[in-house]
Amino acid sequence: MNQNQYNCPRCNTPLQPGASFCPSCGSPLAPVGQPMAARPSPYNPQPPARKKSNAWIFILIAVVLCLVLALLAVLAAVFIPRFRETTSGTGKAEVTEVIEKKSSPTSESETGKDTPVPEATAETAAPTEAPLGYFMAYNNIEFVIPLEVASSASGITYAAVSSDLYWEMMPKYDSFSFEGYPLQDTFHSPAINVYPVQEYIDMNPDIAGTVSQLQSLLDNPVDQPGSIPFLPVWNAGPLFTAHVQYLDFNCIRGVRYLTQYGQAAWPVNSHDMFYTFQGLTGDGKYYISVIMPVSHPQLPATGEMYTGSMDDLYEDFSAYLDETLPILERWQDAEFTPALSDLDLLVSSIKIK
Repeated sequence: MNQNQYNCPRCNTPLQPGASFCPSCGSPLAPVGQPMAARPSPYNPQPPARKKSNAWIFILIAVVLCLVLALLAVLAAVFIPRFRETTSGTGKAEVTEVIEKKSSPTSESETGKDTPVPEATAETAAPTEAPLGYFMAYNNIEFVIPLEVASSASGITYAAVSSDLYWEMMPKYDSFSFEGYPLQDTFHSPAINVYPVQEYIDMNPDIAGTVSQLQSLLDNPVDQPGSIPFLPVWNAGPLFTAHVQYLDFNCIRGVRYLTQYGQAAWPVNSHDMFYTFQGLTGDGKYYISVIMPVSHPQLPATGEMYTGSMDDLYEDFSAYLDETLPILERWQDAEFTPALSDLDLLVSSIKIK
């Protein structure tokens, strides 16, 4: 076979050199002697592979964050108001937690005080029940506030006050006021005062007699003491004493009772009457004075609301007391507001380190 012979690529008909078309099938030909160009394949590009989207991950994260924020908002709405109720105050030491949770002591503050504001059962007992309430600590003093007595307390240190008036002379001492007390707008405000004995005597020598009388009474308790020593010093006197009981706890001994102070005869009433505890630490260094207003539903709300004869009361106050005090003594501790037993629990929790 002739090596230069070319055939039609379509019908295999022999071709003449230089033929442009096949004489048999008419197909166009490349010049004979030249290889036919390869027919280009049609353009068919493949679409790029799609990347998998991660958008669903971000959506899921956003949903979870929204749920967490919503939960935090609900918790804040529930607990923040409660926290504020127990910690609201004036920058003094504040009660913050229920005793079961053991709150930490709060900060101290010390301010000057021109004049201390006057505020106006002979068995030894130590309450065995630990009070459930709010733990309070300030300086070296701590105690527990029963839930029925108050919602919080503030501690403050008052500067010493010198004065020509014997009832205004005060040493530097620690004092506690109370918030959420069940009685409001009473003559006296609820308070616990802790006085350094020697400093008080140095400022007012008459205090030595008061401390000595209290020590003697505690060493030899009697059912109906004629008078009971009392601090702070007021320019008024006790009109009566009732519900006398001696307490001994945490190296502190003292006497608690109900009383009402005045400068003249006045009806026993819920506005002026108060519970007080007068006690000494075992080493005699500190004098504890507790003053807590109390009321009873059968007493007149104020002295002005007394329905008896004021003339008869002024004329023979002893006869009035002889009639009134037996009734007062018959009333049970729980009938008063706050209950005297709850106030005993408050007092018996006091510790001075």
